[in-house]
Amino acid sequence: MSNLFSSHFKATMMYNFSYLLTLSLLLVSFTFQAQTIFFQAAKFDTDQDTLSLAERNDFERQIGKLRHPIPHYKVHLIGHTDNKGSLSYNEDLSKRRAIHIQSLLLDLDLPQEQIKLDYRAFLSPTDQADNETARAKNRRV
Repeated sequence: MSNLFSSHFKATMMYNFSYLLTLSLLLVSFTFQAQTIFFQAAKFDTDQDTLSLAERNDFERQIGKLRHPIPHYKVHLIGHTDNKGSLSYNEDLSKRRAIHIQSLLLDLDLPQEQIKLDYRAFLSPTDQADNETARAKNRRV
């Protein structure tokens, strides 16, 4: 009789261990899905709303690091410009830049519902200096 109890206990423990292991893996997966990664994916030339070939290659290299598993990512694209030109012109330019990056991500099979667009023109500069180096840093998504 004690042998029967012992076998049942071992089977139950194995089942519970398997259940806990599965639960742990689900928690790890959930934590991974909630992970936030910040990086500047793209830099733009003056008055441009598409990436240069060099910047596109750099963008694809950076995104390539994140592609597994890409369905778990939620992406918030924020378009920015330098401080040249009017606010309304730069709002439109920053929006076009964000849309361009969105289209590249859609080409990489990231579902559209996982992408949020925003644009700030020159209102959130990375570098506030008034020189070409600073302006180049601010033309980004």
